[in-house]
Amino acid sequence: MWAPDITSRTIRNIELFFGEVSGVLNKDTTKEAGDLVRLGVYGKNSIDQVDDIYDMSIITTLVHITGRKATMYIQFPLGTMYIMVQVGTWRVPDSLETLDALAQDIGCVVKTATLFHSQLDLLPAKNIALQKHKEHIEDLRFESGFPEEYGSLQGCNHLDLIDYQGKSLPEPIHFLNLIKAHSSIITTFPLSSTLASYELWKALLGYEDMAALLRQMTELRRLYTPVCDFSQLSLQELLADKQEVADNGHMIRKTRLRRLCETIKVLEFSTFGSVDGIVQAILSNCPKLERLTGPTITVTEIVNGAEWASTRLTDLNVYFKADVDQETVEGMAKMLDLKLRADFDELTNLKSLCMLWFSDDEYQQTGLEDATWTVNNWPSSEA
Repeated sequence: MWAPDITSRTIRNIELFFGEVSGVLNKDTTKEAGDLVRLGVYGKNSIDQVDDIYDMSIITTLVHITGRKATMYIQFPLGTMYIMVQVGTWRVPDSLETLDALAQDIGCVVKTATLFHSQLDLLPAKNIALQKHKEHIEDLRFESGFPEEYGSLQGCNHLDLIDYQGKSLPEPIHFLNLIKAHSSIITTFPLSSTLASYELWKALLGYEDMAALLRQMTELRRLYTPVCDFSQLSLQELLADKQEVADNGHMIRKTRLRRLCETIKVLEFSTFGSVDGIVQAILSNCPKLERLTGPTITVTEIVNGAEWASTRLTDLNVYFKADVDQETVEGMAKMLDLKLRADFDELTNLKSLCMLWFSDDEYQQTGLEDATWTVNNWPSSEA
């Protein structure tokens, strides 16, 4: 991908000035024409970026240098077009003798420099535009870079999702402020981006699991935390009938209209957790749950535990562990020879289940009776 030969970056990570350079030797008119086209593309992309972020029209400044000749342009949107206007030319001095000539051409340099700085002065004020339109914001997705002004954004009453997919987050405090300001509003919170290693999210959010965040959420429909544990503390908040809310600068406990377990539809967390009974507790308390990825659930927990409330499941990705006698190979093989007909009668209500996957289980045997049971009880199953 092409990058400009010359550019300037503002404190808000936005480029408003671009330059392309062709050498003095080996004059190449094709490259010079291509450089001019690329300048137009760079300017257009910058204009679009400012419009997307700040909802405003901006003017970019451009310089096309061919040999010692520098041509200054400005670019601005006009309807659906992007107009480039030549401001003037000047020659790059290469000696004391040619330095005097620069004074005669300095006017176009001053004009473009003045315009450039005037556009910079407009950007900080555009946080006002962001605040003006915040009532209409439903999703915030950041693919690369996190504009600082979003860290001070508050009161997005229709905000449903916050996601960051960048590979790094130099100043996570701004991202954290955005999350904290809307923790009682967002219902979808993916922590599955490339930056979301366990260590970083622990430092960013200040806790090892999601309990503190869940405690402040009013409603939750989707939670993706494949690098984070979902502990007993998180489970308690999922089942709790009270939440934390801010009241005159103080956090108080307030009764929820609906518990989080009554609204959650998708829950994905680390498959390496070791908390006993966590999966069984979720499946027996989340009636709207459609997709679950998590750690281990034992056959004993299923058979002896409460009936599953998650009858809308279409995707279940957990480790099924059989209670086995590990003293002998024969005993292990016998215990792992699960008969769906006998051991999974508790699961007959999962009429929407599409996929059941047994992996890393060389002892599992599925016979004709098991296949017949699956077809009769899980009509949506594909495998």
